[in-house]
Amino acid sequence: MQEENMIPPKDAYIAFENNSFVIKPEEAGSTLDKALLTEKLLTSVKESKNTFSAEEAGVYVLPAITGEDETLKHQQEVWNGCAAVTVTYTFGDKKEVLDGMTVKDWMTYDENGNYVENLGVLQQHIRDYVQTLGEKYNTIGTKRTLTSTYTGEPVTVSGGSYGYLIDIRGERAQLLKDIQSHGNIEREPIYAKKGKAYGENDIGNTYVELDLSAQHLWYYKDGALCMESDFVSGTYNDKSRRTPSGIYSLAYKQRNQVLRPAPNPDGTYDYESPVSYWMPFNGGIGLHDANWRGRFGGNIYRNSGSHGCINLPVSFAGKFYESIEAGCPIVCFYR
Repeated sequence: MQEENMIPPKDAYIAFENNSFVIKPEEAGSTLDKALLTEKLLTSVKESKNTFSAEEAGVYVLPAITGEDETLKHQQEVWNGCAAVTVTYTFGDKKEVLDGMTVKDWMTYDENGNYVENLGVLQQHIRDYVQTLGEKYNTIGTKRTLTSTYTGEPVTVSGGSYGYLIDIRGERAQLLKDIQSHGNIEREPIYAKKGKAYGENDIGNTYVELDLSAQHLWYYKDGALCMESDFVSGTYNDKSRRTPSGIYSLAYKQRNQVLRPAPNPDGTYDYESPVSYWMPFNGGIGLHDANWRGRFGGNIYRNSGSHGCINLPVSFAGKFYESIEAGCPIVCFYR
């Protein structure tokens, strides 16, 4: 009769196991209905009975919902019909699992537990979920730390357009299809942009390091330094021409281009620079040969730099052009 000695009963409930909803049976417990127990005991005494069984007398508090409850069975059937879906998102070694236990709460039901189609509510839940995925796994503009080749010390670089970016609209549409088809799927999310590797350092081991303070380039391929050169970047003391720091990726590469700024109102250009090797990575900013320069490196960039591009020696630019591939990360930083 001590409260601390009584185990409360547990109702039957629905659980999600092995990609389906199952009914977990009720548990009787050992909680006594004290008023009913007193009543039954008094009756037994009045009837001069020699023994009394609480279980036979039915004085234990029973679970309110048993495994045979028709409403519970119906709900199980509805949930298995509407939410038999598991989408496992892969992010390298990491996984994010969206299963039926979550999806069933995105559905709409009437007062009898029947599924009611409500596409608007479902799509809102999908929008919220995909947005959360993006906030957790998008890496564009985030900070990355690498070891400076020049100093041997860690340097943190942020900004730029390189990294992973989930295609919000495309992923929402695909996830809706996965749910409606009750699929059991493992896949990557649909990306608008992808990095070269997963993990804290998503740059990978093939990248170009542009130390804008040292005015020197190092090109690492599969973790090994394969090329390096001095360069001249944008004019530092003119903010409109300063090369921005950040992490980008090589957009493409093209031979024999003429570089021009935006045209003047009369259609003329302030300058036109023919180059043999054009490798853009940040809008109109790119790496290219500069046969009009006799020297590279040092402090040239402070007052006599480019309009933002990375000017390379002709002898280096050709070999570099042949080796680098589109999509290669370009890491730009000042120290």
